[in-house]
Amino acid sequence: MPITPHPHHPSRPTVPAGPERPRPGATRPLLMPVLAVLLTMAVALLLGACTGKDKADDQAGGKASGPLASVRGDIPGLVLGGGSLERDGGNVVLRFTITNQTGNNVTIGDLLGKQGTANSNGTGGVSLYDGIARKRYVPSDQTPTTVPIGLDPGKSVELSTTFPGVPETAGDISALVPHFAPLDGLKIQG
Repeated sequence: MPITPHPHHPSRPTVPAGPERPRPGATRPLLMPVLAVLLTMAVALLLGACTGKDKADDQAGGKASGPLASVRGDIPGLVLGGGSLERDGGNVVLRFTITNQTGNNVTIGDLLGKQGTANSNGTGGVSLYDGIARKRYVPSDQTPTTVPIGLDPGKSVELSTTFPGVPETAGDISALVPHFAPLDGLKIQG
């Protein structure tokens, strides 16, 4: 295709017409509806994840009256769930599981230990909180629970922690397990 002189500016050649290029910053007409649908789906998924709705036991958030609800933590693929709060003499025992839903071995040995202690491999960092009495209960040092160092993919570990001094009058209890959302509204059985 020959280049011809521009009719008004003979020193500038006319560029032959070709496919029209979009203006910088302009989007294609189909792209906007696709982005809107994707954004709507992302917001719906995010809101669904934030409610903590567990289809298995149909309990919202971390609230439970019997067995604990399942909640995810700040470590992707680890799930805290299943268990109970039971009175055993003068103590309350929290039983729970941690499940590894990743494809890799996950180190959990130090996750539940007391803050500031390295290589603890225990559940000393787990606590109970009575919101009505505004009192926090820490586990007994007399009955330590050893946490395994690693957890294989698809496997679960059952753990328990004993709390002394929780009064019979304790109402709704929150279980505070490090690296997981609080489990609120728990009732002590027995």
